[in-house]
Amino acid sequence: MARVYWIFLLSLVTSAALGTQGSYSRQLMRDQASLLILAEPSLEIELSPLLRNFDTDSKSLERDYLKLKNAWHQLGVHSSPGDMDQSGKMGANRSETVESAHHQNATQDLNSRLIALEPNDRFLNTMNRLRHLLWLAEQPWQPIVLNGLLRPGDSHTEVVAIAKRLWLLGDMETEPGYALSRYDDEVAQGVKAFQHRHGLKQDAVIGPKTLYWLNLAPDTRAARLARDYLLQSRERQTLPSTYVLVNIPAFDLELVDDGEALMHSRVIVGKPSRKTPFIQSEISAVVVNPSWRVPRRLMRLDVLPKVRKDGSYLSRKGFIVWSREGEEVKETDDFFQSAAAGKFPYLLEQRPGPDNALGRFKLHFANEDNVYLHDTPDKHLFDEPMRALSSGCVRVEKINELSAWLANGRLADPRRWQQTLQTPQTTRWFTLKERLPVHFVYWTSWVDAEGKAQFREDIYGIAQNNQILAAK
Repeated sequence: MARVYWIFLLSLVTSAALGTQGSYSRQLMRDQASLLILAEPSLEIELSPLLRNFDTDSKSLERDYLKLKNAWHQLGVHSSPGDMDQSGKMGANRSETVESAHHQNATQDLNSRLIALEPNDRFLNTMNRLRHLLWLAEQPWQPIVLNGLLRPGDSHTEVVAIAKRLWLLGDMETEPGYALSRYDDEVAQGVKAFQHRHGLKQDAVIGPKTLYWLNLAPDTRAARLARDYLLQSRERQTLPSTYVLVNIPAFDLELVDDGEALMHSRVIVGKPSRKTPFIQSEISAVVVNPSWRVPRRLMRLDVLPKVRKDGSYLSRKGFIVWSREGEEVKETDDFFQSAAAGKFPYLLEQRPGPDNALGRFKLHFANEDNVYLHDTPDKHLFDEPMRALSSGCVRVEKINELSAWLANGRLADPRRWQQTLQTPQTTRWFTLKERLPVHFVYWTSWVDAEGKAQFREDIYGIAQNNQILAAK
């Protein structure tokens, strides 16, 4: 994409080439315009003149500032609330930085307003990654071709190309020699680091998924990273100071209390055929030792096929069979196996216990899709790198810790909590005296706290066709 290349080249024009007056303002504008155009190409006509405009007179600068401000607002992203106080002045840290670089009052005021347009403190790290990726887009990026799996210790003519690509992407510290042909330990460590950044199994085996990410073009990476930055900025500005956030394609849950991240947990989300929905709600109750009333669709798709194979499945897994009139149906295993082959005019409920699909805890919140956060008896599935395995609900590896955190300060009736934990067959709802906001989001790329670009598979095929303006 030629457009991406010249955006990058123009963003590298130095302040020395532009002169001193207003040069920093122009650099700030080019950074923001570059990111916005990458994320939303429909803005190119409006914002591309900012990439070529070297004028530093106050009228020109003010006009272009208003274009940027309008573009941010058009995308539903507001100025960073921490950058300016009620009087419109910069916070102490950012203001001191501006003063050290610029001494003209008018320029400082414009620079302060430009910096305040940046939605959050992730902007600078994101721009650094975008600059690097757009620089890579100018380098040769030939497809790496393998005829099968490549494992540590193997020899292959593509090893040197793999090692160089890992070095260019920041996953190897040392530039490889051109005579490299054996897949050695140093390259294997680089591959593991690369796999970690892409949510893959960290086994150093280069298979189809690892190869796909190795071959992904830098400009494609840059466009996704810019687009996701805008999406995340828009969604983060709606978050309160305390919340639970589930990033679906990252298979990750984060608990934030008063702006501080207290916990991350691996999660299992819905299969592509049974997607976990995007939700904004509030956790209102913790259910200890929940029973599971099986929805008709899941009964038909998941439970009855097992009953048809094994009539004892229902009794072994602790299911109660109810008639439509609400009466318990007590029949033999053979009877239920035969009924499962037909219309099966019954309802199923799984009692609390070690086999219960919801495990020990369920966190309830209102939503139209009847999904929730819950435990699971199948703990081994958290070790899978691809964890889109559920029927829509979110299974939480650290559900015990999350439930305990809620019990410590938010239960309306904490005295019964410990008693209930000692009686695993007793179901009890605990209402929260203060509800906890919960947000399900879909972010496939971001720059982490260490400045590394993280990418995840678009498991539901949503990010590839996502348009920021259309999604507003």
